[in-house]
Amino acid sequence: MAAVAAEKNVEMATLVNAVLAPRTEQLNELVADGQLTQAEVDARITMLKVDIVERLNQSWGSNSAASDTGSADGETN
Repeated sequence: MAAVAAEKNVEMATLVNAVLAPRTEQLNELVADGQLTQAEVDARITMLKVDIVERLNQSWGSNSAASDTGSADGETN
């Protein structure tokens, strides 16, 4: 995904922010409701950014969970 964005002259930060925006809104609502502190939300947003960047930099089909061909007994093929 990052390679496609680069080809289209879209900055990684723009892409990350677009993916992160809906979740940030949800987390900010939890702060407003008193369910989380701002520090907790800031930490979660930092972790989400790292995760989003890692996922955007993955090649298509390189998701280890999706490519796992494990059998019912837990052995991988």
